[in-house]
Amino acid sequence: MADITMFMNSDHAYIDGLWGEFLGERSDAERAAQLFKIFKEHIERHIKLEDEYLFPALEKHLGFQGELGPTALAVEQHKNIIKLVGLVDEAGKTKALEKIIFAGNNLRSALAAHRETENEIHYPVSDFFIKDDEWEKMKQEVYWDLL
Repeated sequence: MADITMFMNSDHAYIDGLWGEFLGERSDAERAAQLFKIFKEHIERHIKLEDEYLFPALEKHLGFQGELGPTALAVEQHKNIIKLVGLVDEAGKTKALEKIIFAGNNLRSALAAHRETENEIHYPVSDFFIKDDEWEKMKQEVYWDLL
């Protein structure tokens, strides 16, 4: 049995840590920009792992096809999360601190709600259905340079 829940929660903690550092950096704009770049790259990888590998495999194991399965809402939430990340990015380029904070708070709320569903449904069910070797291949496809 794969340990998807543990890996994904660890990845969430890493992303949250980057996000917290970015929001907390008020004195060094260059460092804030670098933290945001790392955050953005990592959250995009995380979403890619779920949308392109984990969720399709879970849907297949459960016998769902198309956009009707239990991961459809999560995939839609990912699109909104990416839009919010883009808003923060744009606000950062124009140094609009109020917009960064506003979009950042919305992003934080969206991530919290999204993760609750993943932790209650997607990851535990994935742990049950997805075998270790299948999970390792998925991780390797997306995190090849970090594993």
